[in-house]
Amino acid sequence: MKTSKLALMLLGISAMLFGGQSHAFAKSPYVKEVSIYGNISESNPEVINLRNPTFVEMMDVNWRGANGHAVTARIYADGFEVWSGMIPAYDPTFRATIRKTVRQIEIRVDQGSAYANWAKLYLATPESEYEAPSNTPSPELVGTLADADDLARQLVFVLRDLQDKIVPASISANIIPLKKAAAKVFAVAKASGNMHRADVSSAVLGLEQEFIAQEAFISSLLESTDTYEDGLTLMTIRERYKALFGSVSY
Repeated sequence: MKTSKLALMLLGISAMLFGGQSHAFAKSPYVKEVSIYGNISESNPEVINLRNPTFVEMMDVNWRGANGHAVTARIYADGFEVWSGMIPAYDPTFRATIRKTVRQIEIRVDQGSAYANWAKLYLATPESEYEAPSNTPSPELVGTLADADDLARQLVFVLRDLQDKIVPASISANIIPLKKAAAKVFAVAKASGNMHRADVSSAVLGLEQEFIAQEAFISSLLESTDTYEDGLTLMTIRERYKALFGSVSY
């Protein structure tokens, strides 16, 4: 009787520990294996580019702290942190839950370095289903730091001129949020030292989200002769960002 109760208890614990994982694997039957075999440092992250936007359920990475030291590591999906933790000085495998459609995954360490052996991406559908025609360039590879910087400057100038043409309530509700988002893009693009593309992508994503939040406001600018050109310029800057850094899906 005691043995039966113990068996049931162990079975319950096993279901708690592995039930969710089994369910996740059931939703992610397609595995993309990535051979890395290299050192990852603060200035040399490992970047995994997918052919096109792909839904990634989760990611396994097998890596260890280099030179016998543990390191703090992070994983980013399209610029957003999805996992962080301490990597010990042996070869453990860590799992990051992503569950979103992404183009790029970046593996980083804060200080020191880590040696990565391999990574596995668990996809909801075969990656080949997303493959673009060979003559179609990926917008993720077009934009540069200079592009992000120049467009942020243009945006700030337009918003500054627009402030004299609208009521104070709109300045607080519409202009200031856009200016803050543009300032973040400008600051990240102009930052010195080791710059990662994911940082710029994250800032541009934040600006794109603010553009979406202010869509009604921007459209209203087109209804007035005084603000028509400003509204058109805002729309042009937004479309330029999307063309250079890739359109964002929500």
